[in-house]
Amino acid sequence: MKVAELRNIISNYDKKTTDKVLVEIYKALPKSKKEDIDLLILNPNDSTKKKSKIEKVDITNLESEINYFIKCANNDLYIAPNRIISKSERSKWRFKAMRFIKELRLFDPKTEEGFTASKLLKELYDLFSKASHYYIFSSDNPFGSIKESQVSLACEIVDRLLINNKKDETIQLCASIFNQPLDANTLSIEIVANICALLYKHKVADEALHMLIETCTRNKPNKGYSTSYEYDKREKYGVNVMAIAWLYTLTEEYEKGISFFKKNYPDKDEKYKENILLDQILKYTAPEEIYIKEYEANEKLIKNSHLFEELTQTYNEFKKIIKDTGH
Repeated sequence: MKVAELRNIISNYDKKTTDKVLVEIYKALPKSKKEDIDLLILNPNDSTKKKSKIEKVDITNLESEINYFIKCANNDLYIAPNRIISKSERSKWRFKAMRFIKELRLFDPKTEEGFTASKLLKELYDLFSKASHYYIFSSDNPFGSIKESQVSLACEIVDRLLINNKKDETIQLCASIFNQPLDANTLSIEIVANICALLYKHKVADEALHMLIETCTRNKPNKGYSTSYEYDKREKYGVNVMAIAWLYTLTEEYEKGISFFKKNYPDKDEKYKENILLDQILKYTAPEEIYIKEYEANEKLIKNSHLFEELTQTYNEFKKIIKDTGH
């Protein structure tokens, strides 16, 4: 029932009926909810209820609790039988995680405590990203289990971290999101596009670009890969290369972005590389002229590509835009 419907129904009640319904509702409430309701009953006109609720959360205690949760999870105590985390407690990990996130969001990111809360959110994000590839909890879809989108949570964290703190350490923390595993519902282009847009919005794109290039230089993968570790390393490296190309084009250094991508993206198939460059980078970040130039220079290469029809459609649309605008 919606609030408007509720108001309409109880408006027809007399005082005796209203009192009876209110008492029955109160009886049905769980004990955990009665404290807040008691405050409302005692002070129905008090507008500071939400503020007092925020003040109840102690960031030091919350940080300690979260650190212990992460430590236990990383030591497989939420997936394997053990004497530290009981069987019943292991199955409730998602409720604990949802409470952590809910309480961390209560802190204003512009305050010192809020900045601490944002960093804790990032640590939880890293844990759930890892849990998307390795069994840490009883679910192989941890973001879905806690009712969060990986992309949305990543964007929220970056926005919170950069809102009033643009130190190198913070920018590095944001850029490290590109190194985290992605769940089955998240495409690498979604993370790259959204996080790069936020780095640009907060005017730290140049700093992030420099850091990402250093990261790629240090972590360049081997040409071949025979283990899951090497495969993961190449995947992360590829996402970082895409992010660098995006940031170059967002800062209008188109040729640098194109050159870096072609030279460093870890795939031997030149046709596949060109598909990604046109379809997932230049299509969204570069002027029409840049896309058209790149398409025409590589039309023979992509002619037999499964994306050729789609790339050609974009090319024709951009040509029409230029013709119509007279550019």
